[in-house]
Amino acid sequence: MNSEEYLNTRAKLCQIICQINQLANYVGKGRDDLDHSILCQTEGILRRITKDQSKAIRILGEKIRNSFTNFRQLLKKYDKNIEMVDPQLKNNADLV
Repeated sequence: MNSEEYLNTRAKLCQIICQINQLANYVGKGRDDLDHSILCQTEGILRRITKDQSKAIRILGEKIRNSFTNFRQLLKKYDKNIEMVDPQLKNNADLV
């Protein structure tokens, strides 16, 4: 897979994550407006900024990147056994 294909696939995954987030958050706080560009911009910032320049920005960027990575790992876990997912998405602590 070349880098363009990878970025397109990752953008589609981000779109799906946003949709799941909106559906799984049953109290109306789910967001579907945080798209792939946020992840790309975060990665760019993390490459340019040192820990000494701005700890707050670095921490926020790492949280964004880690959230995406953790969700990918969660999807891999569910891929092995989809029966683990409660049809009522709000009942899945990992998804909410």
